[in-house]
Amino acid sequence: MKIETEIILPFRLPVQDGNQIISEYYFGQLHITFSTLDANADLDAQDIIPCRSVLKIVCFPKKILLDIECRSELQEMFVLNLVGYVNHMISAFRISHQLSYLYNITVYDLPSALVISVDGEKTIYLIVTPPPPPPRI
Repeated sequence: MKIETEIILPFRLPVQDGNQIISEYYFGQLHITFSTLDANADLDAQDIIPCRSVLKIVCFPKKILLDIECRSELQEMFVLNLVGYVNHMISAFRISHQLSYLYNITVYDLPSALVISVDGEKTIYLIVTPPPPPPRI
């Protein structure tokens, strides 16, 4: 089985486009390819939007995910575990490069609809969450 998706981070990681990380995590082997979303390409010079990193993620799941028969439950477990993995990766970048602008993401940082491909069959996974808590003052 192969599960694929893309996540756009709200910041840019210090990685060149096309670089990959291949690693084992408890729920599967992950292949992550980095690229940059340059939102400024189609804008005037006065409208500056910071570049953001795009993670193309391919997962070859282990038994913990393969045992799930319901497709929507599989997608939910994949997304939740993926957020945890991405946060570990972000923390490693933050610590090793001393980048204070990097922070851990939550499901609130993901789009409300995430395209997930399972064995080539694309589906839309809707992320329904309550509104984020108000900021602390």
